[in-house]
Parts: sequence; structure tokens; C-alpha cells
Amino acid sequence: ALTGPIRRGDQETVARHLAALKQTPALADLYRRLGQRTVEIARRIDDATAPDKGALDAIAAELAAGVR
Repeated sequence: ALTGPIRRGDQETVARHLAALKQTPALADLYRRLGQRTVEIARRIDDATAPDKGALDAIAAELAAGVR
């Protein structure tokens, strides 16, 4: 089962994670890439527990902002 801030559509937590990883670019890049994949998976959830699509869009944009 998919869990975590992306599954919940919790953009604030994702932003805090990225801020915490700012001093370690390699880890931040890995977090962003794995996060993008997680967003793709979360978008496929199609039931009453599906995360808010707008929140996923915002998270995807934030994750994409720093990918090299």
C-alpha cells in the first residue's frame, strides 16, 4: 500500500523534506525523482481514498522545480 505525504497530498511536508535536504543536493535530487514516481502512482488511485488531484499537481510542480 502506498503511504506517506505524497499519498496524503501533503505538500507542506514535502516542502519541509526538500528544505531539510537542501544542503545535500544528491539526496534532494533522489528525493525529487522518487517523489515524482510516487506522484505518478498516487494519480492512479481511483477510489474514495484518492488524494486530491490539485494537491498532487502542486507537489509534482514542487518536485520538478529542482530536478537536474
